[in-house]
Amino acid sequence: MFKIFEYKNEKGTSTVEFALILPLLLLILLGIIQFGSAYNAYLTITHASREGVRLAAVGRYSPDEVIARAPSLDAGRVDVAASPNGGVAPYGEPVSVTVSYPVEINIPFLPGSPFRFNLSSNATMRSEVSGF
Repeated sequence: MFKIFEYKNEKGTSTVEFALILPLLLLILLGIIQFGSAYNAYLTITHASREGVRLAAVGRYSPDEVIARAPSLDAGRVDVAASPNGGVAPYGEPVSVTVSYPVEINIPFLPGSPFRFNLSSNATMRSEVSGF
């Protein structure tokens, strides 16, 4: 009965609305993909540090073995450190392995992009090596 807004020609309005919202949707989608990639790298270095400390706890620590436990990352950028004494500790003493990896989140058209930061994961376990 009452029509408050009535337009004679509404052709193309949905296309214009879609064109206005599309850049925002793509920005959100690219952000989700980039943060998912960073989270995958974090899970990978966490796994590598846990495996590395297990190796160190039984006296078989090697930085190359720890890096091999992170196959989806660029091996040249993975940094591995063990303490004390390069991953060798007396029986019952704690040994720890730290794995670090630089991550870059690059979202196009976003000011300040790319965002660069280091991910790091540390794991500690009691040494099971005897004979010191």
